[in-house]
Amino acid sequence: MVKKAVKKEQRKLAIELAKKRRNTKPACGKQEDNSFKHVKDKIMRSELHDKDKRAKKLKKQKIRKGRKEAEENGEDPEALGFPKKGAGAVTVDMMREENETIIDQTTALDEEIANDEENDEFSPHFNFETEPKIMLTTNLKPSTKMFDFLKELVEVIPNTKYYKRKGLSLKQIIEYAKKRDFTMLMVVTENKKKVNGMYICNLPEGPTAFFKLTKLKLGQEMRRNQSTYCNSDANPELLLNNFSTRLGRRVARQLATAFPQKPDFNGRRSVTFHNQRDFIFFRHYRYEFKGSKRTGAKQKKKKDSDSEDEEGSDDDMDEDEDMNDSEDSDLDDAAALRKKALEKRKKKSKKAGEANSEDEDGYVNDSGEKLVRAGLKEIGPRFTLKLRYLQNGTFDSKNGEYEYQWRPDSQVSRKKMFL
Repeated sequence: MVKKAVKKEQRKLAIELAKKRRNTKPACGKQEDNSFKHVKDKIMRSELHDKDKRAKKLKKQKIRKGRKEAEENGEDPEALGFPKKGAGAVTVDMMREENETIIDQTTALDEEIANDEENDEFSPHFNFETEPKIMLTTNLKPSTKMFDFLKELVEVIPNTKYYKRKGLSLKQIIEYAKKRDFTMLMVVTENKKKVNGMYICNLPEGPTAFFKLTKLKLGQEMRRNQSTYCNSDANPELLLNNFSTRLGRRVARQLATAFPQKPDFNGRRSVTFHNQRDFIFFRHYRYEFKGSKRTGAKQKKKKDSDSEDEEGSDDDMDEDEDMNDSEDSDLDDAAALRKKALEKRKKKSKKAGEANSEDEDGYVNDSGEKLVRAGLKEIGPRFTLKLRYLQNGTFDSKNGEYEYQWRPDSQVSRKKMFL
């Protein structure tokens, strides 16, 4: 009992001393490492940390509110001093280790690099001497998920033909493709009914690359609105981002040989290979053009109120039509029912036409110009590629010469990047 009483007294004294220190000691700022480690008092240190956290939160709220108001008024938020989210943050890309093979994208190509690219295996494609003709196949006994992915690949990549594997080896398939003037062979692999890899072999001279394929999401899983479709007849626009080294440039050129050089912009399709930390993200988009009529919180409220009024009027009309339908069904008049169905369809088509015309018109500014917004709708598929090896020539697993081969010990540091 005596010990407990002594401990209580000691605690009381410690709390009183801490209060005195807080009242007498001036407010301490942060050190160079943005911490409060130099503050010895634990209670005071935690209070300073909480105060700093609240200040940061309020600052973020002000920036978000300012950006939102500026966007609604059609102004530039950054010009008004409201930076983007994450501006000024230090990323892994900024801390990447130096690589001697990095090519400066802002200046003209070095003579050596330009000569190498003029005489490499991809030069016939970029000189418009050949057109892409791709043979697509799989490993043995593909699953249904694999076939769904292949269907979408055939839609995305123009002039692609699927052939069954039929128990043939890759060397036999390559010889078969060469005789039929194919310019590329793509082999999609899977493990335990899950797509996990892709071989890309340029014909007739190579090179051959193997990519690990992860995070696959099919377009049929992404398309909520079925009106968004893939216009497979039109050649897509190809975007290759952030391939900055000699190896990365070579991989980008190989991926580019799968698509025609002349994109059809009327098809409004765009295919992107975005390299970030040696992961190549594949995305497939469709351009959408909309009038900038329904922007801002106030106009959203108007839209919601208008839609509620329309729903109410539609419900009343539906009730009247249901009553009439019941009377007609009593008379068993099939012709009358058909007429009513046609009238319903006409009403729906008229409403849809009016809505589309409103979207196309949009707002008109003071000078009489129409304000139209361009957007991107992702239509899939979506997946991520990771280069495992790049080999000279066509597929030869035993005697082939490797330009690059990934090993677990070659990329221990996240700051070391090869592409």
